[in-house]
Amino acid sequence: MIEKFDVIIVGAGPSGALTAQKCADGGLNVAVLERKPVVGTPVRCGEGVGFKGMAASIGIKKHWILAQVDTVTFISPNGTRVDVKNVGESYCVDRTIMDRELAEEAVAKGAKLFTETYVDRVEILGEPSARIYRCYSGDRVFEAAVLVAADGVESRIKQFCGWKFGFAPQDIESCAFAKVRDPKISGTTIEFYTGDEIAPGGYLWVFPRGDGFANVGLGVLGSRSKPGMAKRLLTKWIRENMPDGEVTDIHVGGVPVAHWTNPLVKEGVMLVGDAAGQVNALNGGGIAYALFAGQAAGDAIVNAFATGKVPNYKKLLGYQKEWNRSCGKNQARSYALKMALIHRRQEFYNDVAEALSGEDPSKLSYWRVFRKVFAKHPLLLLKTFLLFR
Repeated sequence: MIEKFDVIIVGAGPSGALTAQKCADGGLNVAVLERKPVVGTPVRCGEGVGFKGMAASIGIKKHWILAQVDTVTFISPNGTRVDVKNVGESYCVDRTIMDRELAEEAVAKGAKLFTETYVDRVEILGEPSARIYRCYSGDRVFEAAVLVAADGVESRIKQFCGWKFGFAPQDIESCAFAKVRDPKISGTTIEFYTGDEIAPGGYLWVFPRGDGFANVGLGVLGSRSKPGMAKRLLTKWIRENMPDGEVTDIHVGGVPVAHWTNPLVKEGVMLVGDAAGQVNALNGGGIAYALFAGQAAGDAIVNAFATGKVPNYKKLLGYQKEWNRSCGKNQARSYALKMALIHRRQEFYNDVAEALSGEDPSKLSYWRVFRKVFAKHPLLLLKTFLLFR
């Protein structure tokens, strides 16, 4: 028996859940297929967000907040520390609660959530302007005219529907994640550690979940990674820097540090979130981007169905236009910066730390850091903007 829907969304993370909410709220019959038994675990994320980025979609609910951040500390490869105090309204949130609630809200609006449902293959039927997408999961078959790939960095839906699978080694980081309890951890400070001895081509992060408790993670650029490297480097760093720390919930996974996938839409298929590489390419942060993408994709789908049960695929392209207008150009610039620094990160970070080390932390903001850095490296700034004239 074939289970028929207007829209199938594969993946119940933030981008998939918000797409589902928008579609269900627009009166569409929506299926969300999630391979995990429980939405929101494991969390492959530092869980840091800025209010401004989140405000572009759904904002931040108070009970999601684990810690409010008042300081970002940068530690360069040579050990120089720089504190930035003027960081705007920044938080660490509980992704387990947030993701679960986003999925529950989609269900409350009428979407149907199928957990432990792994899509084995996709069959594409019909004409290019009126496709039927059949998703096979064991002995179950789901069918819809619109298919949304929200299944993460390892997206198989993306591959099944004609995009190149995965990301280039230079566009993904192999990451290890852990939760650590240690009395030395500040409940209001994010720390970034850089250097090839710590994380080749990437960085190590400490994101607070409250006093004495933090997400500690590490990413190694794919082109420099070896099997098991990220986990070994993370456990080594924790052992040396938090010897009394209680470590739990260690797991690994990939995080894109890419340019967003172009196109985001092919016929009736759309890519959102990590499947589309929608992240800040310098640090891999993608929560706000994923939510914005889910919202824009959902709005475009509802608009495509506005004239009847057969969607107008041309209207789905409104999603890519909205993404590019609001987020895509910023992401492209972050990618250009990443690529410009890819072979000289150590020297650059040491140089940046030296330039900022004498600054008053209370007067340092992200904008002041930006100005100081590129006053010292004007050719880097010029190269970045020339790439995206």
